[in-house]
Amino acid sequence: MSARAAEPLLARANAQATAARHALADGRAVDLDGLEKLIEAACRDVGELSGAEARALQPLLIALYDDLDRLAEALRREHDALKLALSDLSAQQRARSAYHKSSGAV
Repeated sequence: MSARAAEPLLARANAQATAARHALADGRAVDLDGLEKLIEAACRDVGELSGAEARALQPLLIALYDDLDRLAEALRREHDALKLALSDLSAQQRARSAYHKSSGAV
């Protein structure tokens, strides 16, 4: 294994993480399964490199780490927004149910 072989995997993982973040920003659903598998393969390949070869990939690894961190933050924001929306929906449903009970509506 050489750094040259691992480099495209890291670049693809970074591109997929960026694309997922942009998809979230656009309100589209994302599937991270492919990204996870790509990162696993890249990490496995980097783990087989000599120290010097792995150090040569450090800028790509740092870029991927930073982009994954930004993706995680975007996912947290989406999760929080969804949680709030579901909470609001639940409150509306409880209010409707209470109204129907008090008005005798069926």
